[in-house]
Amino acid sequence: MCSHFVHGLALDIDDTICATFPHFVHKVNEKWGNPLGFDDEEIIKRYKRMPDVPFWQVAEIQEWLKEQSHSNSAQEEIAAVPGASEAVSKISIYAPIKFYITSRTTDVRLGTRHWLKNNGFPEAKLITRPGEFEKMNGNIWKAEIIEKKFPQIFGIIDDNPEIISALSENYRGIVYLYGTHHGLPDFIKTNIKIRLCSTWNDVVREVKKDTRKMLDRMPQL
Repeated sequence: MCSHFVHGLALDIDDTICATFPHFVHKVNEKWGNPLGFDDEEIIKRYKRMPDVPFWQVAEIQEWLKEQSHSNSAQEEIAAVPGASEAVSKISIYAPIKFYITSRTTDVRLGTRHWLKNNGFPEAKLITRPGEFEKMNGNIWKAEIIEKKFPQIFGIIDDNPEIISALSENYRGIVYLYGTHHGLPDFIKTNIKIRLCSTWNDVVREVKKDTRKMLDRMPQL
């Protein structure tokens, strides 16, 4: 397939290709433990994000997590999501990754670039969250970029379903919603194309199907 006839994709980083939540669950559990005696696996199963873990919402832990989020070396320590690098290489045959769009702040750009290279992800422009956007508004900021770059960027691969609610109702691109930690959220807009992908193999399959449809609709040269 000639991928250069098809526009590209945007790709989220944290908990899409980078196992950020499991990494920091392990670090915090090792350092502070928890009152219920849960191991890492149980915490990851019960809670989907660090802000959802009730017994870790204390000043000392939150300050440490904030320091880690601004540390380039801390970003480089995190493992990749299993199978993500291989899957992204396959996806690039059909649609190249044009942008990495992340809610990480600009001060960890260097560590993030090193992480992408060291874990075998393709080179692409890295867009980080500007300082004026709070992390809680990261999906609004991300959605604005995705919409502005459509149709050159025909979709995004992301683990966070909140990106869907942040998109306008007339968005015509595709959201590849990766991960097993969510179903179809109640706020899904019916006119937005969503591909629910439990695994990275699912993402590869869905991108392949969509890009073939795009090519079939293009006039023959």
